[in-house]
Amino acid sequence: HSGNEYEGLLGRPDPVPLATMGEILRQTPGPWVDSDLEGVIPEPYIVVAPIHVEGIAPGFYRYRAGHHELIPVYRGPEAEALLTRKIVHTNGIRVDSLAFCAFVVTPTDQALAAAGARAYRLLHLRAGAAAQRAGLAAAAHDLFCRPNLTYLPVLAEQLLGLSGSDHTVIHQLLFGRNHYRGWRFDLSL
Repeated sequence: HSGNEYEGLLGRPDPVPLATMGEILRQTPGPWVDSDLEGVIPEPYIVVAPIHVEGIAPGFYRYRAGHHELIPVYRGPEAEALLTRKIVHTNGIRVDSLAFCAFVVTPTDQALAAAGARAYRLLHLRAGAAAQRAGLAAAAHDLFCRPNLTYLPVLAEQLLGLSGSDHTVIHQLLFGRNHYRGWRFDLSL
């Protein structure tokens, strides 16, 4: 379900229910297992941007994992156009047919102070682990999840409320429905 080719993507929006997006978000963050850095390197958090999700307006919402709630960061009539025509730029993805995007955000100053040069690698390891969990959760709902790094960082940080802070987007995930479902494997343990 990688959504890597035009041939595999729906050319039209296929909205997903808010409950589906919520379940994927609930499963995405998780504990980091590294006793030496427990509580030292900050956990990343997610800002989700629904585009075609039933029951919620397009915009940017910070996901609070502990409470399973979405806090509006930016909403407006132009939010969908900003998401589909301005922020995300990628070949092989029909951005206007995506269900939602998720931006994995992390505070960098605290991480650099705690871990020095290792911080960059450790933050990417955490973001990658969150992306992997998101991919598995999306596949369970017959959606693809694809990491993407081609977005406009200055505009994204303004809309996500990160301008002037030590927080930065370290990973972006795109979610949508594939036209071609491919092989299904039982990955249960």
